[in-house]
Amino acid sequence: MEAVPMSSVTVFVNIPFCIRRRRGESSHIRPAGKETRNAYLEALEREIDHAGELLEGKTVQSIYVGGGAATVLSPDKLARLLLRFKRAYQMAEYLELTIAAAPETLVSPCLSGLNMCNFNRISVEALCASDKMLDYLGTSYRLADLEDGLTMLGMFNYRNVNADVMYGIPGQTKAALRNSLVTCLALPALSHITLRRFELSEQEGVSAEESRDQYRYSLEYLKGKGFCQYAAGHFAKKGYESRHFYYTSQGMDHIGFGVGAKSYVDGYGITNTTDLAKYLKWAGQYEEITENVLYLDEKARQKRFAALRLQLAEGFSEEEFAARFGEGAGAAMGPSLQLLLKQSFISCLDGRYVPTEEGLFQIDEIQKVIFAN
Repeated sequence: MEAVPMSSVTVFVNIPFCIRRRRGESSHIRPAGKETRNAYLEALEREIDHAGELLEGKTVQSIYVGGGAATVLSPDKLARLLLRFKRAYQMAEYLELTIAAAPETLVSPCLSGLNMCNFNRISVEALCASDKMLDYLGTSYRLADLEDGLTMLGMFNYRNVNADVMYGIPGQTKAALRNSLVTCLALPALSHITLRRFELSEQEGVSAEESRDQYRYSLEYLKGKGFCQYAAGHFAKKGYESRHFYYTSQGMDHIGFGVGAKSYVDGYGITNTTDLAKYLKWAGQYEEITENVLYLDEKARQKRFAALRLQLAEGFSEEEFAARFGEGAGAAMGPSLQLLLKQSFISCLDGRYVPTEEGLFQIDEIQKVIFAN
């Protein structure tokens, strides 16, 4: 993927709504009535209007509208939101514009509206191709809804589609996981798959070894279908990597809008309130909706850089680290890197640190080591 100026940013717009909250899903994701959804959109618009200082002099490279299922919102409301950004801030010539979609919402009126909004990437919650497991997860859709939604995406000629597929579900076999992948790959336009481990897998009796076997199986299967693992849990056909994820993992500043959204701008980590009522009341007034502001010193920025870059299969080099921080990674983070090498979570060749296959599976462990030392 081509390099972009570091004056660029990625943008995440949190839509904390769903049709039904499934098992294991964040408590911040919830169903909401029309009145609440409309009030939330108005609050988002106020926050966007008052974000000039954060975005001043920066070019937006990607906008990801997600969190929950953003397609629970009507396309005309989404269009109004996006117009707000485009009128106020500088957009890249090629702006990746992604929306997270619930399968059962992918019907003609919705897709026509998304086309008019110029969304050029769709991320579908696919999870699994089994009604029994979907029932266990408590999703709002069934296999037929997923198949119909994928078919509709093909009819509307979408060419940049991601499917979120889940592994580590109790009772899920490799055959069942393969069937989920086959169902998604039946859509010719599918160009990206994100593998997500079920949040409650270990609590519900699925061992780490079982999850590891399923992940490895998926890795080999997708490799045979022309997909490359370019980041932890992220598989893409060539040229269809998520720009939003890639740029953010490269260390580009990112700005989050909405309840609970997180930003990293000019060395500051900023977290919005997770209190929906408070956000609805005070959005647009920075001090009132900000829950936490933390300035990262040099050491903290070095750790953040390494943790983000080791999510990517390409890792980072001593030269890249030194260009940013004035010293090599070995000198700045020796104990952490040596421990990760000893645990075989990363390897180092010609001064480049890259995650191993095991490291990409256990990315959380890599990050624990980095931030603990």
